Amino acid sequence: MSTTTTTTTTPEETLQTLTTRLRRLEFLLAGTTSSPSETLSTPRDTTLTTQLHTLHRDLQKLQQKSRTVTEILQIHASFPTFFTPTRSLPSTSPLEKAATILTAASEFHSTASQLAAINDTPIPPPGVSAGLVELLPRIQRAEVVQAAQEKKVAELRARTAKVLEGWFLCGVQGVNECFAEWDERTFVCEKVVGRRLVAEKEEY
Repeated sequence: MSTTTTTTTTPEETLQTLTTRLRRLEFLLAGTTSSPSETLSTPRDTTLTTQLHTLHRDLQKLQQKSRTVTEILQIHASFPTFFTPTRSLPSTSPLEKAATILTAASEFHSTASQLAAINDTPIPPPGVSAGLVELLPRIQRAEVVQAAQEKKVAELRARTAKVLEGWFLCGVQGVNECFAEWDERTFVCEKVVGRRLVAEKEEY
């Protein structure tokens, strides 16, 4: 007798828990008027199969209302192992939890100070924002002029590079080649003159 009662009660409690969780999700995601903490009981005269079908139908309705539920169900269908715990997590004592919180206490204070500083920052008056909006066309025109000037400067740089290249080839490299040719001719002339001088000395 007790075994039958326990067997019947366990599925009912499971369905009741699932129903409560579904109502809470519906309240959080879809914004229904039912309170998330309210436990909606199922009539005793309905079978467990009917209750399960009703619960499944309600989940489908919630899926149509919420995109988040749809994405979670798609992830569950594609990667079912993500929702299955592989191992039991070790229990954490209250002292360990308190130590973890106290370790990050300084970060809490710094974050609170930063948020307070942001909250205390005054909002600029509307006149300043309106002035900036009025300056926007002038800024855009200035950007166009700046782009044109940068293009012109780039062209001048290219022309200057060509002029410097021509000056180097003609004025520097050309002169050096000319001097080298003159040195070679001078050396040949010196050799010819030297031979003639030696020949004249031999004749005398």
